[in-house]
Amino acid sequence: MMTNPTPPLIDVAVHYATNRGFDIFPVNPRTKAPLTKHGMKDATRDTTQIREWWQQHPDALIGCRIPTDLIVLDIDPRHGGLATWEALQNEYATIMARRIHISGRGDGGAHYWFQHPGKKLTDRPLRDWAQQHNVGHPITDRDGNPTGKWASGIDILTHWHRYTILPPSPHPETGQPYNWQIRDTPDPLPNFLTELLTEPDTPAPTPQPAPVAHTNDSPADHYNNTTRWNDILTPHGWQLVHGDGNTDGSKWRHPTATAEHSATITHGCLFIYSPNTGFEETTPGDPHGYTKFRANAILNHHGNLSEAARHIKTNTHTPTTSHTPTHNPTTPTTPHNLPDTFWNTTPQLQHIRQAAHARLRSADAVLAATLARIAAQITPTLTLPPIVGSPASLNTLIGIIASSGGGKSSSVAVARELVPINRKDVVADIPPGSGEGLIELYFEYVPEEQADGKIRKVKRQTKTGALIYLDEGQALAEMGARKGATLMPTLRSAWSGSVIGQSNATQETHRVLKDHTYRMAIIIGFQKEYAATLIADAAGGTPQRFLFATATDPHIPDTPPEWPGQLTINTPPAIPGQHLTINPDITTEIRQRALAITRGQYTPHELDSHADLVKLKTAALIAILHHTTHIDPQHWELAGHIMQTSNAVRDDIINTAAHQQAASEHAYAQRLAKRGIIAEETQEQRALISGARSIARKVGAANQPVTRRDITQSVSGRVRKLVSIDDIINYATEQNWIVDGGEQGYTPGESAPR
Repeated sequence: MMTNPTPPLIDVAVHYATNRGFDIFPVNPRTKAPLTKHGMKDATRDTTQIREWWQQHPDALIGCRIPTDLIVLDIDPRHGGLATWEALQNEYATIMARRIHISGRGDGGAHYWFQHPGKKLTDRPLRDWAQQHNVGHPITDRDGNPTGKWASGIDILTHWHRYTILPPSPHPETGQPYNWQIRDTPDPLPNFLTELLTEPDTPAPTPQPAPVAHTNDSPADHYNNTTRWNDILTPHGWQLVHGDGNTDGSKWRHPTATAEHSATITHGCLFIYSPNTGFEETTPGDPHGYTKFRANAILNHHGNLSEAARHIKTNTHTPTTSHTPTHNPTTPTTPHNLPDTFWNTTPQLQHIRQAAHARLRSADAVLAATLARIAAQITPTLTLPPIVGSPASLNTLIGIIASSGGGKSSSVAVARELVPINRKDVVADIPPGSGEGLIELYFEYVPEEQADGKIRKVKRQTKTGALIYLDEGQALAEMGARKGATLMPTLRSAWSGSVIGQSNATQETHRVLKDHTYRMAIIIGFQKEYAATLIADAAGGTPQRFLFATATDPHIPDTPPEWPGQLTINTPPAIPGQHLTINPDITTEIRQRALAITRGQYTPHELDSHADLVKLKTAALIAILHHTTHIDPQHWELAGHIMQTSNAVRDDIINTAAHQQAASEHAYAQRLAKRGIIAEETQEQRALISGARSIARKVGAANQPVTRRDITQSVSGRVRKLVSIDDIINYATEQNWIVDGGEQGYTPGESAPR
């Protein structure tokens, strides 16, 4: 049986740097120690440097510094890691990672890749957990005597702590190669692991006789956010030798040090490079940084974090305020955008970002709209092969998220200019209407000879594709909520490429689009609150089929680049029964995951039930953007980046909706608590909601601002006996049903009671 020869490690190392975006460095093939002067700090994507290294060390293993946004869990069976891994899953949940590579040792050791949760992590709680569950192993000294410490057998690898060896590097002991088991875009670290591995800055505080009011930050967070390194180090004799002392790059010298500097500030943390400072010294390849809170505990509280936290709580004086929710719906949240490494991958992607930034629009939103425009022009006979189930359509649903006036429609307009649609068989840039209206787009009256020899105009399908744009997701939510509405079911069926339409008795009212005879791409601009309404239809299966993008882009330059012109798009010809071709590794990955789901070994999140097919459609559109109908690993990886940002945008929608709901419930509970009433479904609460609905209807029906007096009169006397008009107005305002215009009166808000 013929097998493909393994390429030289130098070529694989270059591939990882250029096509995977990994920072690479050579590792000793016998000891697995870095072969560079500064260890993993020298890791690079510079292919000239990489080739030079491997020409010097042709047998070097491929070392990889973990990307800053990822985390790798190293499962070491020699130290009980497999037992710990199994025990964790038995107690919490099955862990299904989308990126795993297997050790060449052959003992079951593996590296599991996840998205970094953005918190300071430690394996100390995991070690304690392993000891409590009698997994892992006790640590002994060189003489075999117990030290009282415990190892879990699972190591945390991050950008600043250790590194990994990439396939197909041979293992020093066995000579067998490391291998990828699955190489998809990593999932977020499971919640229970995030909680278990998060650095416990502050224990439960000891009750104080006279507690001081605080913000919602923990003492550690408060201290880190409000204290400067100058205030921590200077009282202990440290001298500032470079920078302002607090920002990255600043250098400090310990009073007993003879070197030029003893420590530097990097990513806001203190990294130590001199002994005898009271801090653990960082080592090449394994740096250890200290937060301000932890440094304060070491310098002023003998390393006792609990004592440091209590001291901060006692001496932190902030104005006493009511406990309002920390989330403010009007405060912009952190946007979720595709990284530079994505945009710099190909000329086509660079072209799209340049076009977006030339018009001061979001590159992510313009890309999403561009993919939809490409999809609308692809012949419906071109499908994805039946990897799981039947052949799949390339019909596409896009959601672009922004606040009102945030650039949704203008981002779509940029894509329209980039990829114009001038084909007679494709109808473009029209609103959807109802579900029946979607189907009508493909039909026109055409002259046709009848059985009696006369020419009559009859409706026939004359269009093969449609690009549909809806500027406000509110309309979609309202149409989908109507009794008997067909829009949502039609969207779901159309995304799958299934038969849609009405098979009525008369030919004039018979509107049926057979499977894979039509192409449909829909772009909908959403404000977050209306997108939340879409996500609420998860049980129906609608949001799972959408690809989301944000219209916010913090990377737009101050000086816009030049407009790059139209994109060249070569859509494939119409060949009945034609399938896109797919790299076999991608096919295997999809089938393995589908098999695990079918066997009941893995249950995806409800909103990820169509994740693989959405990703595969996206990869197909990326391939066609690059003038090919073959989906290769690069297209698959690019689609993974798009899916990752889509999920981040989707999660932001969910979080925003949850915060808004919590804020409303919290405010309502406060008002009731002041009157000694528990916040639950009481007679007063029902009256409150009823009154708020009444004034929302009153304001919504008016053609001009409504006065407080008119609002009051719209609420029944029975309701006003139970709840004050102030509470009713406040509740309606919090729900964004009405807007307080001051002396001008009240106007309709962006929401409406349902």
